[in-house]
Amino acid sequence: MTALWRAYGVGHFGKSLMWHSSELLFAFYLTEVCRMAPQVMGAVLASALFASGLMDIAVGHLLRTHARSVRSAAGVQAWGACGAGLAFFLFLGMELLFGGQHVIAAMAIGLVFRLAYAFYDVPQNAILSLAPGGDRLRAGLASLRFVCSGLASLAIAGAAALLLAHARPSAAFAALGAIVGITAVSTALGFLWVARSATAGWPLAAASAAPASSQDVSAARTRRGLVRLLGLAFGVSACAVVFTKLEPYFAAYILTTQAARGTLLAAVACGGIASQPVTFWVASRWNVPVACRVCAMSAIAGAGAFLLPGTGAVAWLPATGFLVGFGLQGLGMLLWTAVANLTSASARTPAPLAPTVVFGLLTFSQKCASALGTLAIGAILGAHQAGAANTGRLAPVVLAMGAVPLACALVGLVFARHLKPLG
Repeated sequence: MTALWRAYGVGHFGKSLMWHSSELLFAFYLTEVCRMAPQVMGAVLASALFASGLMDIAVGHLLRTHARSVRSAAGVQAWGACGAGLAFFLFLGMELLFGGQHVIAAMAIGLVFRLAYAFYDVPQNAILSLAPGGDRLRAGLASLRFVCSGLASLAIAGAAALLLAHARPSAAFAALGAIVGITAVSTALGFLWVARSATAGWPLAAASAAPASSQDVSAARTRRGLVRLLGLAFGVSACAVVFTKLEPYFAAYILTTQAARGTLLAAVACGGIASQPVTFWVASRWNVPVACRVCAMSAIAGAGAFLLPGTGAVAWLPATGFLVGFGLQGLGMLLWTAVANLTSASARTPAPLAPTVVFGLLTFSQKCASALGTLAIGAILGAHQAGAANTGRLAPVVLAMGAVPLACALVGLVFARHLKPLG
């Protein structure tokens, strides 16, 4: 692993801190700190996510000629990180800065954050396809990304456990916003600094120099494959978003001790980290569909454990959270690897796919799914608050924590046969 890719991993860690914070804590912050109604929270975050998806497509097209190499993409993502970091701090400092104008401030700052994040996210994702090398290199980079993302998720899980118990949550969230924003900006600038020296002699479009996985792949077949992968991304993301956003609510509503709350959040993150080397090894040793099925079965096992008696007890949490995290993050890594390899392979077709456009479409698909998932969160929380006294342990939040990973695993099994071996 060269210094460039180590810096890329660190840069992705900084971006993942911001992303996991928004996925894990934005909903909780709006409902529990800003006292926003669950349905209003769902509408605010869903509209921002849908707008963000449209921005990803627009930014992807805009950057077709401005992010055609690792070096140029690193420059764009550094500028995006600066804007996103500032907006992220303002969002989590909203209770301190804007008082009762939560809906207006959340809509305005949320849209600015999503726009800046698109310039941060899309070019950094496109580097997966711009990297010169074969399918295995891109699979390794995708695995590295998910390991760094898992470490970021673990860090946010620890922070969330502290936030749940803090006496002044508004000040604590503002401090978290400042720390995450500074970290994201510094790691993005660090990657840019390394990329400028490490890629000095590389060609303008590094992806075209990579050997294609299948030189006879047709343009039409490539696009059909992309559509299938985007469908997979939509299904997996919708399930993963609901599960992730429900984690702090499950911890706060169902679990009774601080240790139990921290255990669940940490176990999910650790499972995601552990899935990366195992999934990469299975995909390399056997094939990608087998690895996809292994991850799906892990998610199914974890989903079933959530519905067992005593779900709120500490004893079940490490294994349950670990299995779900392993399955969801493993499926995610295989998905991103497949998209990156397909995009690189298209360079040998008459109509090659632009990496920024492809990854803009991928994140658009994921964010549309995330928007729908956020609306579902509002409905689940409303049902939980309305009927928690009569549902006991199998409250709507608990049922969703079990049903969502199961649905994600089923989607993964359906699409496993469409995933190609590593070249």
